[in-house]
Amino acid sequence: MIFCLLAFSLSVVLGMDLGSEKIRVAALRSPTQMSILLDNSSNRYFRSTFTVVPNEKGPIKLIDAYNFGNNAYYFDNQQMEKKFPQHTTRYYNDFVGKILTDEMKDIAKQRKIESEFVPTSNFRFTTNGIYPEYLLYRTFNIINSTARALEPPLVAKTAYIAVPKFMMQQERKSVRIAAKLANYTSRIIDSSTALGYDFAFTHDKKFSKLEKPLTVAFVDIGDLNTQVTVSQFSGKRNITISEIFYNYSQNIGGRLLDIAIYKLMKSKISYPPTKTDKQLLIAEANRIKHRLTTNVNAVGQVDGSETFYYNISRSEFENSVKNILEELYSLLSNVPHVDRVQLIGGSSRVLCIQEVIKKALKQKELSVSMNPEESISYGAALYGAVQSSEFKTINTIHYNPYQLYNFQYYDALQRRTTPNVTGTQTYLMEVGPRYPAGSSGVAAWGTVHNTTIFKQTKDGLYRIKQNSKRVYDIWEIKFIEQLKLLDKYEFDQRMISEEANSLEGIILDLKSMTRQLEYINLVCSQEELKRIIVAVNTTDRWFLKQKSFMLDTLRQRKNLLLDAVGAVMSRIQYFTKVNSTIDYMNQVFESIEQGIRNIPQNK
Repeated sequence: MIFCLLAFSLSVVLGMDLGSEKIRVAALRSPTQMSILLDNSSNRYFRSTFTVVPNEKGPIKLIDAYNFGNNAYYFDNQQMEKKFPQHTTRYYNDFVGKILTDEMKDIAKQRKIESEFVPTSNFRFTTNGIYPEYLLYRTFNIINSTARALEPPLVAKTAYIAVPKFMMQQERKSVRIAAKLANYTSRIIDSSTALGYDFAFTHDKKFSKLEKPLTVAFVDIGDLNTQVTVSQFSGKRNITISEIFYNYSQNIGGRLLDIAIYKLMKSKISYPPTKTDKQLLIAEANRIKHRLTTNVNAVGQVDGSETFYYNISRSEFENSVKNILEELYSLLSNVPHVDRVQLIGGSSRVLCIQEVIKKALKQKELSVSMNPEESISYGAALYGAVQSSEFKTINTIHYNPYQLYNFQYYDALQRRTTPNVTGTQTYLMEVGPRYPAGSSGVAAWGTVHNTTIFKQTKDGLYRIKQNSKRVYDIWEIKFIEQLKLLDKYEFDQRMISEEANSLEGIILDLKSMTRQLEYINLVCSQEELKRIIVAVNTTDRWFLKQKSFMLDTLRQRKNLLLDAVGAVMSRIQYFTKVNSTIDYMNQVFESIEQGIRNIPQNK
């Protein structure tokens, strides 16, 4: 399929894949310019972590203006992540908008997610004192600043964010709120829809000439969940995509495969591992999982409190994940007959996973023609381009999604016969057997309720009317207050780092200058030199004693030092400029003299 970009358009479409721990961003500039946005470390994804280290023992309560000074905060600090895994928040779509249930706690424990969960208002909960939406907000901010810093800048009006199809309404609302606070107008779509669009645009020749629809199964092995979508593709000029089956499991995912290898390594360790050792082992388990896709054995070492040497065979690994493979087979057992299977997700490369998929879906071959990690972000960008007035396609697409939930709509009012009913706050926590852990069929109070009234209309009937003024939920108000505190703290920390580096540079330069006696004696007296040395040494001793810095104190110390050496520094700068000017003029005169010598003499 071919895109036609309008000539006057400078628009960019951003498609985002909201994963468990990473967000991948595809940018579509023109029909031939689809690219993945890179972070500052050139990774093809964006990731954010937040570590809170409390000054006192006990659970970390909701961080607000009253208790903000009771903790130390670290952003994207890998050292602190390993040292304090129980105080580190790192996951996105598995916690936003959720209700804290025993099932959620059990799943987190199985995955070795050690964050502290504390319930708060509106049935919400915090992870290590922060709302899970904060990580989303912060990562969206990083994506926005990265895109605008490119040349030319990527300025998108709308971000098309693909989320798991099983994600329910209150969770999707949380994603929209986080995106809006980061200055993005967001459109939330199902990841299954994004996969359908990516396949339609890149594989249209596979089905455009067929008499019957091509039935494709997309098996997406994510980090903390697995989704299976079966879609049918048909048509040439008018393409129809119809989802005919969908299922998911929260008991299958790459993280659980890593934990199985971690337990295997832990059983072979002869010493009690520390918390940092455990994090190193889990990180190494992820690398071992990928190495065993090509090698029969994985051999290496982990340097923690002690050096641990390991030798893990593929057969050992496959035996340790038998229960996960059985769960996967059960998940796929009800999938209808398909013509093709597309593997999505990094863990879909694991050989034993592929063998189970082949057996369950009765396939000889599995297709890897779509990018396992980035196809969802590509599809989200393509979906956005189709919806945008800045792009045109030569074909039309009709998409028929699979209805996962049979929602019933509730008022946030008690039903009465009298017309003067005012809005009431109603607690609604309907939990069904198919809903994900921590989700409810009707979102908890504070997530869906609005201020509403019964009002008589022109036809004489009474209907529910919603006030035009937006009503913020209690958790949302607290969330906004929290991110303002954290944004200011992060900004201050960045400024402190810049001021500290600046002061350290000044100290080093002055120390170097005072050692050049022949040079400095030309611009200052011995008494001035002594005062400079005292000021530099005093500031240096203070600087080295500090374990942490206050921004105002740093600036005050820097200004005092500059005041003490200011007069001499002005003379040095003047002296340097004069010498530079003299050197430059000497070069000019030499050049002129050489030119005169080269003029031929008249005979």
